[in-house]
Amino acid sequence: SARHEPSANFFDGLFLHASYLGFASFNEQSLSNMAWSLAVVGSSHGTDMLCSIAEEVSGLPSPHPRTSTTVLWSCVKTTAAVEVLGTDCLATLVSQASLRMPETSPQDLSTLAWSMATAKLL
Repeated sequence: SARHEPSANFFDGLFLHASYLGFASFNEQSLSNMAWSLAVVGSSHGTDMLCSIAEEVSGLPSPHPRTSTTVLWSCVKTTAAVEVLGTDCLATLVSQASLRMPETSPQDLSTLAWSMATAKLL
């Protein structure tokens, strides 16, 4: 029997359901994974959802540096998200990561540097 590949509609539906549940109900790892997936695969609702996730994460008291870094990278990869969010939200993600710099892995540091340079957050 032929394998059915998930369609773009399925992917969109998955994200719509997630936003219906409310991103506040997701843990940091889930928010990070959702943002990364949106940036890599894209979705017709991608920019809106990415912005919602970024706003959710930037409002957290002390997220893990990997969470802030992944969400920042995802926004920077999605040019429209950068335009919608503006620099305040993105700068907050950077400062969240820098507050816990000793816990930031070399890979995350390089991702942070790339994101800041690409978004010209310097």
